[in-house]
Amino acid sequence: MKKDYFFNTLAGIINASEAIIISIIITRTASLTDAGYITIAFAIGNLLLSIGKYGIYGFQVTEHSNKYTFADFLNVRIITTLTMVLSLILYDIYGTYVFSYNREKSLIVLLIGLIYSIESFEDLIKAQLHYLGCLYLGALFFILRWLSILISFGMSMYCIGNVTTSLAISFIVSLFVFSFCCFYVRKTIYIKADYNRKHIVGLLSSCFPIFLSTFLSFYTINSSKYAIDRCMDAKVQACYGFVAMPIFAIDLLSCFIYQPQLRNLTLDYLNNEIKHFRLKMVKQYSVILFFTITGYIFAYFLGIPILSLLYHTNLNNYLYELLVLILSGGFLALTGYQSMILTIMRKQIYQLIGYIPISILAFLFVSPIVKKYGTVGAAFSCLLLFIFLFIIYEIFICKELKGKK
Repeated sequence: MKKDYFFNTLAGIINASEAIIISIIITRTASLTDAGYITIAFAIGNLLLSIGKYGIYGFQVTEHSNKYTFADFLNVRIITTLTMVLSLILYDIYGTYVFSYNREKSLIVLLIGLIYSIESFEDLIKAQLHYLGCLYLGALFFILRWLSILISFGMSMYCIGNVTTSLAISFIVSLFVFSFCCFYVRKTIYIKADYNRKHIVGLLSSCFPIFLSTFLSFYTINSSKYAIDRCMDAKVQACYGFVAMPIFAIDLLSCFIYQPQLRNLTLDYLNNEIKHFRLKMVKQYSVILFFTITGYIFAYFLGIPILSLLYHTNLNNYLYELLVLILSGGFLALTGYQSMILTIMRKQIYQLIGYIPISILAFLFVSPIVKKYGTVGAAFSCLLLFIFLFIIYEIFICKELKGKK
């Protein structure tokens, strides 16, 4: 457990920092416009990654019925990842002809999406290692792959100074490191060639509510960025992206801290240890609250000067947005944890019920708000959406726990 916590938390820090580090490199070696392109590329990449992952991780780790084999999960992941790549290509074509993406922007979106397609398969390997009690090993592979991406990208930008060429090199390096990791665990994860259509359909249908809620989650999280992409220029997108980074930092850090608890939480719930289950929930809520309050205080006094220094950009006009987005990050982390709780309860449908009205609100109102109030409207729309979602999820969880008791 100590190794799991250490390496998984370290992986969480890197995951929370990857877009930050790449943006920092770009602002020093390229232009603010390129930084805006990379911001929207990460937003689109994360949205499409939810297709590749399909919400299977939690289901795979907590699968104790022995109904599904690793071959079943592998077959499903091949289908979802291919769908992800196809969606990426179609979106890039759509962006080029509808949103007038230039060649540079289209290539950046494509390459970030391809890097994330590797992460889709890596997520499968990590989930199986987690299931086998070797979470630390999956986290270590994630760390190695992303360190190789960041180092190769930084070196390429320093030597070449071209974003698309540097991302292409990073993609090749990432693919090589992932292949090495798969070779390393070939004996730990035994893959038996098997194709069970019934199991594949069963997994796809069982995880569909998780996938759709995750997809709608990423759409909601980044709805303000999509609105800025349509209503404002790339430089504003870059600046908003810089101050929005804490949203994902709080969420990802909390996620990687509670992931090692999944097996124990599942056993507590299955064994009707509701008191222990509730206590662990309260502890995680407290951790997220601590991260949020600490981040808010730090952001108020030092956030803008540090972000301006990091990104080599004057962000003095974005303090209000930063503080609102810190609060949004806290509520996002809470809803992410609540989603995992609902997965353990096998009440994935509640996730979907929660996100459908929230995503509809995001689709209908965020763009008009951003058009009228700019980046302040973008930040506030994020906060209100996740407050509503937190309330909806908490009602569902309390209802289920009361019934279990």
